[in-house]
Amino acid sequence: MVIAKILCYNMKKLMSMKDKTLKDIIKEKGFTIATFCQEVDLDPSYLWEIRKGKKNPTVDVAMRICKTLKISLKELLIYLGKDVTGIPNDE
Repeated sequence: MVIAKILCYNMKKLMSMKDKTLKDIIKEKGFTIATFCQEVDLDPSYLWEIRKGKKNPTVDVAMRICKTLKISLKELLIYLGKDVTGIPNDE
């Protein structure tokens, strides 16, 4: 029963995240793109390429983004439109 509740909660969370983008999350967390790039120490053009799927972030950049936004790596991948099948939850 507990496992079913956890699975249901995780599915609801994933469904609510599905249509959000990294840009949406940056804004929800109170950053502008410029202030976020300063905080994460990223060039805005590199962030744009990541957001548009033209480049993948390095592990270091991905972790800095996650830390700044207080999200998991799996959540970041979802916001970037990546397939997260088989990636365990961070919990």
